[in-house]
Amino acid sequence: MKLLSLLLAGLLTLTTAACSTFPPKKDTVLAPYTKVLVKPLSFDEVSFDKMSSTDIEAFKKSKAFYTKLFNDGFSKTLPKTTYFDKALFGGKADSRTLVVEPKLVLIDPGIAMTLTGRGMTTCRLKDGGSGKVIGTYMVNRYIDRNPWVTYAVAVESLVAGMGEDAAWYMTDAK
Repeated sequence: MKLLSLLLAGLLTLTTAACSTFPPKKDTVLAPYTKVLVKPLSFDEVSFDKMSSTDIEAFKKSKAFYTKLFNDGFSKTLPKTTYFDKALFGGKADSRTLVVEPKLVLIDPGIAMTLTGRGMTTCRLKDGGSGKVIGTYMVNRYIDRNPWVTYAVAVESLVAGMGEDAAWYMTDAK
């Protein structure tokens, strides 16, 4: 009985490992890289939906805070992808460094109990040595606006979530 239990546990482990959600690193654009350098989140072309001019100005004054939220989300999720152990947010890139350039495209905190909030970020992947673009991908994050979720909390949740998704979906770059 003990042997049967061990065999079943081993079989379960093998089948779970075989059903990984990530393709092998060698089959992705990430293959030649050992490090990830994330550039600061760009706010150059953000579209603000359902936000007052006061909220937009408050958002713009808090770029450093939102960049940190994005980076924290990216750092938290990156090791789960199994491709890289950690992200770098400063320093010089070399030929073994994958450079991620995130650009915030849309912030829509939604309307409490009425409309879902949405955030969108595009990410460009570059070779750290040559600077050549090797792929781009888009991240969309949605949140429900419960009545107790304020505008600020909704935007924070969107930005942090987009950081998580930016790390998670790097293999989708084309």
